[in-house]
Amino acid sequence: MASAGKIDGNIFGLYINNQLVASSTSASLDLSVATRETTTKDDAGKSAFEPTKFSGTASGDFLITEDSGNYNTLFSLLYTRQKFTWKYGTAVSGDQVRFGTGFFTSLKHSSPQNDNVSGNFSIQITEQVFVSTNP
Repeated sequence: MASAGKIDGNIFGLYINNQLVASSTSASLDLSVATRETTTKDDAGKSAFEPTKFSGTASGDFLITEDSGNYNTLFSLLYTRQKFTWKYGTAVSGDQVRFGTGFFTSLKHSSPQNDNVSGNFSIQITEQVFVSTNP
């Protein structure tokens, strides 16, 4: 049954090639449309704009764990510059998810003293973003 009401962020995740990023702590999807100004003297002092290029990024943070191999998997995709399928949403049946293709533009590994070893990444979305419903 689809989620209802306010959704707890704990059930949202970022999936890469249909695998939830292991030990993730946050995920986000940032979509935008660039504009071009079309203001003329006929606009009576009001600004006018038209949409142009669509762009988007997906990003996430995670705890690095040796047993899940999460950093090594992401590193391999970054290092080989491979495009892959990403999905943003929940695993709840009936919930909507967004998905598409992209590639990594950044991958960070951080190991502060007396703290968790963590990482974060950014994905450049390369094509159309699709919406579907989890079965």
